[in-house]
Amino acid sequence: MEGRGREPNTDGDLEAALGRIDARVYVMPFEKGNVFTVEDCQDEEEMIPNSEFYPISTPWGNFEKFGFDPTDFEFIDAKIGQILDEMC
Repeated sequence: MEGRGREPNTDGDLEAALGRIDARVYVMPFEKGNVFTVEDCQDEEEMIPNSEFYPISTPWGNFEKFGFDPTDFEFIDAKIGQILDEMC
């Protein structure tokens, strides 16, 4: 059966699917977020080889994407800069 989360090559096995990722991955959830919780993201990050976990400390949760606190964007920009530096 195919559909969301039911890929034929992993038969719906999330750990197997995430374990096949070979790209460098930074998992950066918003703390206090209720869409993608820090706990869920960390559990999934641990299944991805060559991944790193950097929660974004903010009281705004997922609303921070609207830019309530400039220091949160500084943190995100620094991590993106780190990724780009490592690629070059």
